[in-house]
Amino acid sequence: MKTKPSILILLILFLNIQITTQAQQTNSLQELASVSGNCVEGFNKNIGEHEFVYGSFRSDVTASIIARCKSGETTIEWETALVPKGFQQKEINFLWIAAIDLTTEKQVFDLYFNDKKLFEIPTSTKKSWQLTNNDGSKLNFSTVETDGNGDAFGYMWLTVPASNIKKGSPQKIKIEGRANNSYSWIIVYQATDALSYFQNSALYDVSMQLTFKESGKKLVGEITAPSHFSGKTLNFTANKKRVLFS
Repeated sequence: MKTKPSILILLILFLNIQITTQAQQTNSLQELASVSGNCVEGFNKNIGEHEFVYGSFRSDVTASIIARCKSGETTIEWETALVPKGFQQKEINFLWIAAIDLTTEKQVFDLYFNDKKLFEIPTSTKKSWQLTNNDGSKLNFSTVETDGNGDAFGYMWLTVPASNIKKGSPQKIKIEGRANNSYSWIIVYQATDALSYFQNSALYDVSMQLTFKESGKKLVGEITAPSHFSGKTLNFTANKKRVLFS
């Protein structure tokens, strides 16, 4: 039975929307990979309250801390791993595993680094985003996966100028929700190996972008893959027919 053109067009549009979203997430993770060599583990020890147990994109990581925009539950605070005394770069990145409530509610969380407020984090439905500060600081979030509730689980990383860090010591990070009688939340996982896990997974996990373009009566497929696939042939199977990309 032939597929109606309208159904095929809708299917292609749906695939393009999905691919665009995945491409944005892939680009964000690729940006993280590019700076991960200048990273420090962003979580080492909880120094606040509100410990929580909740699943993450890693089956071995469930211990966490949670901040809400609700009185009495607003604040979480933790220490990073130690920054070496001999650190010489102009800026440094702190990476941790996090989850965020994707919501249309308009709530705000404030992020502090060594007791200095750097960012206001607005709630949204965006799965990947970046905030910037005039001092050169940046805060990024990139989704690895979403759960059945549509909430996002992934990596959060903070970039700060070297002038803001205390060399030879751990740094303090605090996230505080503005009390507004809302259950909107941000979760930070108590994983002390987020950086090493990401660096190892980047070697083995493969993210690719598949796009289709019309060429006459045909659809031409194109795969965008990491550079280490250059010169290799990839097999793609559709309806039990193998297609080769090279």
